[in-house]
Amino acid sequence: MEGPSATIDVSVFMGGAEILIPQEWAVESSVTPFLGGFENKAHSQNPPAKQLIIRGTVALGGVTIKN
Repeated sequence: MEGPSATIDVSVFMGGAEILIPQEWAVESSVTPFLGGFENKAHSQNPPAKQLIIRGTVALGGVTIKN
């Protein structure tokens, strides 16, 4: 990531996605699940060095954020 933040647009339908991030990043999510799920399992340091913004839609599947 070159700047202080980056954005990922996700679109999951009947499947799954796993996003791995470093502990130096914080996650802000704006994901709409429909018969699916979004889970942030990442642990970030305080204060975070960078911010990852995740937005999109999950239908009949799931998205997981991990370190």
